Amino acid sequence: MAEEIDLPMSWPCEVNQHEAKAFCAWKGEQLGREVRLPTEAEWSLLFDDFVGRDQWEWEEAPGNTNLEKFTSSCPVDMFAFTGMRGNTGATLYDVVGNVWQHTETPTGPLDGFRVHPLYDDFSMPTFDGDHTVQKGGCWIATGNEATRDARFAFRRHFYQMIGVRYVVGEAVDEYGGFYKADPVVDRYTEMHYGEAGRTDSSFCVTLAKHAVAVAAAEEVPLRLVADIGCRSGRTSFELARVAE
Repeated sequence: MAEEIDLPMSWPCEVNQHEAKAFCAWKGEQLGREVRLPTEAEWSLLFDDFVGRDQWEWEEAPGNTNLEKFTSSCPVDMFAFTGMRGNTGATLYDVVGNVWQHTETPTGPLDGFRVHPLYDDFSMPTFDGDHTVQKGGCWIATGNEATRDARFAFRRHFYQMIGVRYVVGEAVDEYGGFYKADPVVDRYTEMHYGEAGRTDSSFCVTLAKHAVAVAAAEEVPLRLVADIGCRSGRTSFELARVAE
């Protein structure tokens, strides 16, 4: 594992997602066609066709994963997978194992998602639009990491024993309708407009009333008001009721 060897040109190139996307753009220019990363759904179809059986059904890992083959990545043409359904007889390599595979898909909750009480900070922190799904596991992927439906993610500038599988096809927008949650925005939105903000004694309403009272006492007309540090703007809305 610590031995020095010549650069193995047949081994996978491990890159972050930005570099993977840049490679696809370059490859598309070379081919004169649209080249991109697969979506999570497309990768799942590859798994169904070329792997078929999931990890708990394996007597032996079909690729370089689960530490069953090597303690490093290996040449990309060592582990072949043959299509069994729509691509009968076709061959792909490293559908699972060797290195993880980037996708176009941002990590987000699927229908029915629930936070597990014993691991409440595993998935939720990645539902921010800055993490993308990686699939297939790698040489050291153990447990459930190389299963069909495992969903792991890193931010796009991270390196994590992950490489490139590309597809030739029309561009996709996996971010359509994706809501980017921000914990700070969520917190202030709840404070301003949630249950705590619905009363006349809430902080934002009280602050606005105090500003109006001070202006009246000083006989200062409220024509223009600047709400410094307005956060999600409840005090601004309250002041707008009286400001000219």
